[in-house]
Amino acid sequence: MKGIIQVSTADVFKEATFRAEKVTEGVLWEFVEVLKKDSNHKWLKVRLSDNYEGWIYHSQVKILPDAEIKEIQSLPTQIVWKTVTRIQSEESLNSDPVCEVVIGTKLPVISKNGDWVKILLPFGEGFILSKRLKSKISADSSQQKVCALAKSFLGTPYVWGGKSPKGFDCSGLVQKVFNLVGTNLPRDSKDQFLVGTEIDKNEIKQGDLVFFAENNSSQVSHVGIALNKTDFIHSSGWVKINSFDKNKSNFAPDLNDWFAGAKRIFESQE
Repeated sequence: MKGIIQVSTADVFKEATFRAEKVTEGVLWEFVEVLKKDSNHKWLKVRLSDNYEGWIYHSQVKILPDAEIKEIQSLPTQIVWKTVTRIQSEESLNSDPVCEVVIGTKLPVISKNGDWVKILLPFGEGFILSKRLKSKISADSSQQKVCALAKSFLGTPYVWGGKSPKGFDCSGLVQKVFNLVGTNLPRDSKDQFLVGTEIDKNEIKQGDLVFFAENNSSQVSHVGIALNKTDFIHSSGWVKINSFDKNKSNFAPDLNDWFAGAKRIFESQE
């Protein structure tokens, strides 16, 4: 059984209750595989597009037959390229908003009319300015592009399980940024640590991933993106920049002590 996320961002929980730990998020129009329902048919266990599994409240997922899914997938898509924006009920910013969307969301397109694009929604239709969209995400191994995108999220609050501009956890930020340059990474930092080429700390360059193991445990539990050989951006409290350089005001002594390794995702560095 398959379906789609029908809200801007949908919280995904470890268990079938709002009291459980939030483990990740799904975004509007993300296709999911429904694995099972709870006994009250109020919660759905789903597998997301990145193969992460968890429980979503039933009203945030729309179950669709295969034929309808194929029909939707045949439509052209546009990708939201504004951090957070709204879809309007009419071709006017003064019209009522119908839903919010976040950067990277793929929207099925019905038609275009001047500055506006008519979008199919799970519950109807809506309109969004074309300047807030991109036709596609091109694979871009530019380390500058990675760092610029990461910095565009500075100040975004930390949210456990978050992977959108409404709130990021550390690995959610990394996954989102790399997804926006056409590179898919696993959801969790411990799995991201298994990707790429291992490099020494003194070899770190912009765009590399830096990993940390809290209290020097045996398992990686935090990740950031290097901006240069000493500074890195990460989500901890909020998306911020810290440094390995002891002479800088943003030096992070704990993270410096807990450094667990670095990985190069793009083989060709500029």
